Amino acid sequence: MDWVKEFNPDIVYIQVSTRDSLLFGKALAKELDIPVVLHQMDDWLHSISFGGLFSNYWKKKINQEFQELVDLSTLCLSISDLMGIEYYKRFGKKFVTYHNPVDLSFWNANQDEISLNDQAITVLYAGRTGFGIGTSLKSFAQAVEELNKEEGIGIEFYIQTVEPLSWIDDFEFTHYRGLVAYSKLPKLFRGADFLLLPCDFSQKSIEFLRYSMPTKAPEYMISGTPTILLAPKETAVYQYGSSQKWAFSIDNDAVPNIKKKLKEFLFNQELQYEYSSKALKLAMKNHDSQLIRNRFLVDFIKLLDINDLPNDKLVAQKIDF
Repeated sequence: MDWVKEFNPDIVYIQVSTRDSLLFGKALAKELDIPVVLHQMDDWLHSISFGGLFSNYWKKKINQEFQELVDLSTLCLSISDLMGIEYYKRFGKKFVTYHNPVDLSFWNANQDEISLNDQAITVLYAGRTGFGIGTSLKSFAQAVEELNKEEGIGIEFYIQTVEPLSWIDDFEFTHYRGLVAYSKLPKLFRGADFLLLPCDFSQKSIEFLRYSMPTKAPEYMISGTPTILLAPKETAVYQYGSSQKWAFSIDNDAVPNIKKKLKEFLFNQELQYEYSSKALKLAMKNHDSQLIRNRFLVDFIKLLDINDLPNDKLVAQKIDF
């Protein structure tokens, strides 16, 4: 608190992802007599005690503690419209949606592509693995394997993560790629024929990811490469992708179903163009980082009495809104 008071903030911006961080955020909000902005990214409140001992007790307790933090907050933000709707029902306060933005000048730069394989149809997944994603990746790899061996479709699946998954070597047509510098992502995404955006279908995964919006979603959209969305219907990303038609959506991770859906999409260039062009337009409309940052800043400035701020804290006003 000595450090905080010396820093003398005008606003407290809080993201909580564990009970410890929730309790810390609540204590900080009580201690400081300034506006508090709460930004929620995942619905971990609903999944943290899933199936655990005394799970109902902990879920009730943690949600009560989160309600206290919501009540202490001046402004509440969510990662998706679906989360905002749900959290309003649960906690009785409006949550303003802020998706992850993209820098259009960075993604629209004229750059050479990094081709994955000129001799095959290529699908790329780039991002984290683990809880909420790993099972769907393996199902997709199995579908690719069978399409190649049973029907002779020349398709290769590339997974770019920090470390290779333990099962990748079990598949002939699935390959591990190490991470590349972020500056090379536009080249890499444009060099693939398709990009995969997966979510797992277990009940625990659905509870955790239901209202989340993956960081890579707008990056996939702005790349111009057709996106294949493999996710449960209940998730916010599926509903956004399917309703706005910026991604070819598969709502069942059974291998035969994935194979069937892929055959519908892999050779339909008209449909691919329809989805990719819609994705580009939506990314520029809904995820332009300049527009999002300005709107974000305006929402913060509304919490303050600008007339009472010293001149060195009025720099934000110089931005052309």
